Amino acid sequence: MSGIEGRNSIQSALIQAYGIKDPQSKHIDNQPRTLADRHILSMFWLEPPPADFLSVAVEPEPCFSIERALRLTQAKPHTEQQPPGAKTYDAIRNGMMVSFSTTPGEKCVSFIHIERDR
Repeated sequence: MSGIEGRNSIQSALIQAYGIKDPQSKHIDNQPRTLADRHILSMFWLEPPPADFLSVAVEPEPCFSIERALRLTQAKPHTEQQPPGAKTYDAIRNGMMVSFSTTPGEKCVSFIHIERDR
């Protein structure tokens, strides 16, 4: 699943995991949630239209590897020259933009942002 359909599927799963009653209102939750694959989200931010995005912070253990994220998204570095430490990558396709940041050691995903490509 990709594009808007994929984003909607992810959003629905996160809304359920966080027990959100009104998905049409802004919601920020800093309570950790462990997903079925054991990865832990430490923050979920849902912003309804017109902003229309979702963001999650991912705990470094267990590590969701950058190699896996790059393989899944084919993302490219946000800028050509990034300082040492945490990096940011973007992928734009099928009407959606996915951006993710790495942990300072550049091995694990630390933050994911998904929105429509405008």
